[in-house]
Amino acid sequence: QLNIIDINAICMSNDQNIWIYDLNNFKLKKINQKGEIIFESDNISQEIETNFNPIFMLEANEFIYLYLKNNFIHHFDYFGKFIGKKHHLKKDKFQISNRTFIQHDQQTIHLFHDEYNLEEELILPSEKRNTIDVNIQKNNLYLLEKNNLSIYTFEKK
Repeated sequence: QLNIIDINAICMSNDQNIWIYDLNNFKLKKINQKGEIIFESDNISQEIETNFNPIFMLEANEFIYLYLKNNFIHHFDYFGKFIGKKHHLKKDKFQISNRTFIQHDQQTIHLFHDEYNLEEELILPSEKRNTIDVNIQKNNLYLLEKNNLSIYTFEKK
């Protein structure tokens, strides 16, 4: 029994464990496949603003990102130490690939290159403007539509 009552956000870790944010204790916790807590951060409420209520969590590049309703991402290292706030995002869900934050709406893929503080938009072709979800993995772009999955391969420069 983990005795965790209020979990606001959850995500898979790169090592096949699970990260959660425990709202009652203001802690990031890592849980293994047996349901045991294998890591627990210090109470992070001293380092972040009040009303810290994440709605989305993601691990990428050995960092943990918690997205709040105020449209900011809170960035933590792998040991739960608060690094800082990231930029304002347009949507509740995002992906990170090579330090680039990726979001989408039905017509556009929004990219924010963290390293260069550069934002760009990729307009989807008119026949792909009802896209439900977008995912970029390695050299593939996946566009999920209501009854179709389109996969595009591209070269990175």
